[in-house]
Amino acid sequence: MANPGTRIDAFPAFHFEVDIGGTSYPFRSASGLKSETKVYEVEEGGVNTHVHKMVGTTFFPNLVLRQGFCNASSPLYTMYLDFVSEKKPKKRIDGFVRQIGPNGTSAKWVFQQGWIAKWEGPELDATKNEISIESIEIVHEGIYLVGAGSTGALGTPSLTGSAGSGATSATGKPSTASTGSSSTSSSSSGSGGTLNFLGQTKKP
Repeated sequence: MANPGTRIDAFPAFHFEVDIGGTSYPFRSASGLKSETKVYEVEEGGVNTHVHKMVGTTFFPNLVLRQGFCNASSPLYTMYLDFVSEKKPKKRIDGFVRQIGPNGTSAKWVFQQGWIAKWEGPELDATKNEISIESIEIVHEGIYLVGAGSTGALGTPSLTGSAGSGATSATGKPSTASTGSSSTSSSSSGSGGTLNFLGQTKKP
């Protein structure tokens, strides 16, 4: 009888935690785990079969985080005001998004040098039976997947921690698709891993 092989389960999209500056928040959704590199097209004289594709600058979209709007003393709005206030020093933040996989595995993305560029309050509509949602957008200078890629060297993000996809057990208490706005402390430490960016890695 043929061996069916080993079953590999995909990570569920609903089981994750988000840490901002050392504090864990129960976000309903997180998006923006992306990077895109600009392509420069160069036409070479005498070469009619193709156009050369050259590597350009890499861009990172904003990290968009949403959660339920529960009270007027929104911690997300307070953080946003801290960055736009003229009277307070501008201190950038580091953080991570950790996705919890099957059998205690996890995948972790860390971002560095971030600040909150946008806060959006709830959209009110008397015709809908929905909860109110608030959101923030964090701009940053790089988001990196921990624990994957080939050997290489690149700048190391400020946060290091648990290994990536299917490697080690998750640390800290993860949050599911919660809609609350209360925050709890969360540790950003974990087992050693490698930092991956565009196929290049560097051990923390």
